[in-house]
This record gives sequence, C-alpha cells and structure tokens, in this order.
Amino acid sequence: AAASASDFLIEGSTLTKYRGTDERVTIPDTVEVVGESAFENNQKVQLVVVPKSVKRMDAYVFWGCDNLEEVVLGKGLTAVDEYAFAGCTGLKQITIPENVQSIDAQAFAGCTNLTDIYIPDTVTSIADDAFLNCDNVTIHADEGSVAAKFAQKLAVDQIVISAFHALLPQFDHCPEQIFDVLPRLSCSAKKNFHLLRIFVLFQQIFTGISAFFQHGDRAHIQIHQH
Repeated sequence: AAASASDFLIEGSTLTKYRGTDERVTIPDTVEVVGESAFENNQKVQLVVVPKSVKRMDAYVFWGCDNLEEVVLGKGLTAVDEYAFAGCTGLKQITIPENVQSIDAQAFAGCTNLTDIYIPDTVTSIADDAFLNCDNVTIHADEGSVAAKFAQKLAVDQIVISAFHALLPQFDHCPEQIFDVLPRLSCSAKKNFHLLRIFVLFQQIFTGISAFFQHGDRAHIQIHQH
C-alpha cells in the first residue's frame, strides 16, 4: 500500500520526518528538500523513491535504516550529503543520478553489503571516507572521471591496509598503535620497532601496489570507456 499523506511531516517544501511504517515509500513530488534524519533508524522501510523535485537531501537522512535495500534517486539531486546512507547494511546497490556533484563525508559508511555503486562523471568531489568500511563495493565509473580516479586510489589503500594487518603479528610491542607510529618513523626506536621490520613492512606494501598496477587488478573498479 502507498504511504499515507499523514505519514509525511512536511514544512514548506521540506520533508522533516517520515512517520509511517510502510516498506515501500515514494516521497511526494512537492518536496524539494529531505531534511536531516528524516528516515533515521526506520526499521520498516525497504524501498524509497526520491522524485526529481528533490534538490537536496540533508545529513543522516537514512542513517541506520538497516532494512533499506533500494533507493531510487531523482535527477534533481545535486549532492549526497554526509552520513546520508551510513549504516544502511541492507543496501546492495545504488545509482547516483547525473546532476549530483559531490558525495560527502561517510555518505555510505558502514554499508557493509553494498556491492555496486554507479557514479556519473558529473561528480567532481568524493570525500576520502565516503565509503568507509564498504569492503565489498565495486565503483562503476567513466574512464578519466573523478569517480574512476577515486576508485583506483581506494583499491590501492585497501592493499596497503591489508599489508599492515597481515604484518601486525611481526610487531612485539603496541601493535594496536601501528597506524599512529608508522607516520613518525623517527620515533620508531622509542616503540621498539626495528629497522629491519619496518623495511619488511614497506617492502610488502610496495610489492602489493606494484602487483596491482602490473596485473590490472580491478576487483573493486569497473571503468566504462566512452
């Protein structure tokens, strides 16, 4: 059944809160802004259709909507705000519409089951942590686009992090502080990090990065040529 008009708390052209319990929700086309936390922690909604009338979605809109599986974003949207979909563990794929210009901080953080996201070349800014803890995501993007370059950097970062974790057992002291210590190698003696171990660590890292570029491993990238 379609959501009732009374389920939407709307002030002017801003949807401030969805109060319904429907699994499938279409936001009214009179809405231009979906306000902060409008759907936050809604455990019922599975599908949301955002009409083209919506130009902005504020932070935390779908934060913690664990059962949200699909969102259809309208072409009026210009940005994916910070934490917009954070913690949406049910979300598996999403297409960013062509008018969007930015994907902000932790927009999809913790979407642990997100496997595919399609990002157009209109996106010119992606926060470094936009996909924090999205270990299985494949970014589909046009060759040469900001999204494609971001995806390549993300893949290299994952190689580096994997190398760190693989080598943690080699460190006898304070392994939980390795990320704090490594940028300050001049202080390594104080932390009992031997130069040989540091050399092995970075050798492993750069071997992994080199293999990535030599073999063209794009497990988390899909580039679309024009």
